[in-house]
Amino acid sequence: MLSSPIDKILAWTEAHPSEELVTSTESRTLKMGDETIELTLADGPRGQFLDGSWHARSALMANADKVQELASKLPYMQF
Repeated sequence: MLSSPIDKILAWTEAHPSEELVTSTESRTLKMGDETIELTLADGPRGQFLDGSWHARSALMANADKVQELASKLPYMQF
């Protein structure tokens, strides 16, 4: 008997190397054939992934003017 979800996933992928695993960030699940495993994903990272805000560099680059404006007001950025 397999004791953990990791063991189940490893055993399934070894037994079905050409089949796909389907993950859902929204429902926090992993589907392997007919079996669905519940995944643990904290609300913060899950929300960021779902709304696209997980990519901090992209967010900063999209708001470069605001970043520069704020940086110019910070005393430790005055060099």
